[in-house]
Amino acid sequence: KLRQLVLYLMFGIYIFAVLYLTLLSRNAGSDFQVHVDLFQDAANSVRSDIGLMDILKIMFTEGIPSALSHIRVVRISGLTQVYMTIALLVPMGYLLPYMFRWFRQRVMIRPVMAAFITSFLIENVQLITKRGLYDADDLVTNTFGGWIGQMMYIAVAYVLTHPDWK
Repeated sequence: KLRQLVLYLMFGIYIFAVLYLTLLSRNAGSDFQVHVDLFQDAANSVRSDIGLMDILKIMFTEGIPSALSHIRVVRISGLTQVYMTIALLVPMGYLLPYMFRWFRQRVMIRPVMAAFITSFLIENVQLITKRGLYDADDLVTNTFGGWIGQMMYIAVAYVLTHPDWK
């Protein structure tokens, strides 16, 4: 009972933090903003003197350090934004199956779907209230973060606590 209470309290604080970061801490803008170019900000943050296929070729023939020598970061804020939006829903993907049996019953799909629906709702509320912009990148990266949390739960719950699980 105490463990459940602590988990529910932690999850409640987490949900409030997500709402604060995505909606409550922002002022309403004057116009609706929509950004649908997938990963355009991240692509503008990285430059390379050769193409992607050449980088992959170098990576597999000469090694990763040699391939990375052709890539330079020109704007760290775009990459930081991608990382932060991924990290935003990792706890949700981990905690939902840990706390609720319904998510454990279909652990391979339900937590990541909850992350997608949550991200979709956040983006739509941001659009309707003009608090931030509707960003298609956020849908993808938040869902990916939920998937990472879900995989962490599976790794901990099944692999570590049940070594005979196959």
